[in-house]
Amino acid sequence: MNINPHRLIAQFLFLFFVLLANLYGQSYQGGVRGLITDPQAAVVQNVQVTLTDEATHLVRTAMTDSGGQYVFTAVEPATYTVLIAAPGFEKLVKRSVVVGTQQFLTLDLLLKVGL
Repeated sequence: MNINPHRLIAQFLFLFFVLLANLYGQSYQGGVRGLITDPQAAVVQNVQVTLTDEATHLVRTAMTDSGGQYVFTAVEPATYTVLIAAPGFEKLVKRSVVVGTQQFLTLDLLLKVGL
């Protein structure tokens, strides 16, 4: 049996880089998503959702889509405040929303009719 040392090294390096790429592909970030509805359980579209890191005060915003859904991806593990403001509805504030490492929260919220 004849073993080619160059081929063996090439196979080892290929395997090494594939495993290395998989390790670096792992993310520690999480996310927040949810559905915004009104008291009649109808979805509310075009609502601004604000996600604020309570420690750093970093603010991110998203809008609900035609199905009333919003999503924040690549969210750092931390504690957040979620603020929802929509015309014709009361402002909704949800504090102390904790996003853990690689955790994707589903936070469905109900808006109350108001000014």
